Amino acid sequence: MITSPPYWRQLRYSESENELGQESTPQEYIEKICLLFNKLKLKLKDYGSLWVNVADNFISNKMKRISKQPQLDPLSLAAIPELFKTTMIYKYQWICRNDIIWYKPNARPSGGVSSRFGVDYERLLWFVKDPQYYFVTQRLPHEWIEKDNLSLIGKSSKADLLDLNSKKSVGMHEALSLRGKQRTKRYHPLGKLMRSVWPINIQPEEIPFVIYPTIWTINTTGYSGKHFAPFPTKLVLRILTATCPRKVCKKCGKPIFDPLVENYYPKLTLKILCACGTALESDSSSPGCVYDPLAGTGTVAKAAIECGRNYIVSEILENNVQQIHNRIKNAEFKDYYLMEFLDYTEKLKQGSSEELNKR
Repeated sequence: MITSPPYWRQLRYSESENELGQESTPQEYIEKICLLFNKLKLKLKDYGSLWVNVADNFISNKMKRISKQPQLDPLSLAAIPELFKTTMIYKYQWICRNDIIWYKPNARPSGGVSSRFGVDYERLLWFVKDPQYYFVTQRLPHEWIEKDNLSLIGKSSKADLLDLNSKKSVGMHEALSLRGKQRTKRYHPLGKLMRSVWPINIQPEEIPFVIYPTIWTINTTGYSGKHFAPFPTKLVLRILTATCPRKVCKKCGKPIFDPLVENYYPKLTLKILCACGTALESDSSSPGCVYDPLAGTGTVAKAAIECGRNYIVSEILENNVQQIHNRIKNAEFKDYYLMEFLDYTEKLKQGSSEELNKR
């Protein structure tokens, strides 16, 4: 399940007094969406995941009057993501695996606000219902990898390397950095582990932010930022490749072993794969399925088509339903079930990291 509920007290989509997002208090809003997800939890596969895109909001004087809480200061954030995550974990017993920061380098300007930092990110919370869930480890090539070198992993000096062909440990590896300086490091043949800050652009026509952002990535000297905007297809594609199986068995309902991502299966995924002997491409298999209970304009449905998954979406507004039909009408399968890094080991044999970046 992947969805993005209407944000609290930000946009109005209808004239209904009961519209989601128009509740008097953040607590009332959070309780309503948590009850929705808890009901849907019964329909979610044991190995399934729930991804929720949430954003915060500032408390205004109007909100202060509506909520009837005089102690609230209109300058303060409402702490929506924190309250939502806490309620899901401690009241409804969901397992929260990650709090993803979706950094938007081309976020819209913050409307001329000059008394605080601009907001250029959103939160993406990943929940599971069972400790044994489906996941395909997401990796990216290391920035300074050259031909036939492997990418950096871990900190322990005792860790071994994995040979690309034999998959056997070959001990420490001598590698050359882009500066040509020899370094003895340990590398993983499949790339470095993907982190939880995702710099994904929105639309090319978006105006770059003009106020300093709130996400700062600091090494020795450095910085990075984020803001809220449309739910991009690329964001959903990454989620689907990581947590929605390409094919499932019709007999047992479990994910079918996929040789394309064999090296990316963690142990917990190997434990829950189909044991019926069902072939990946057979009449006894069907694509994995994603559900969006608050579909909006159908981004999840479009992404599902593009990466070969089935989809179910729910939407109450007629205008949105028409937009969904228009968007999926021309959507085509684009082989996106292959992860961004899947053919990394093959490319390592063909050229340097500089050449790969150009491609």
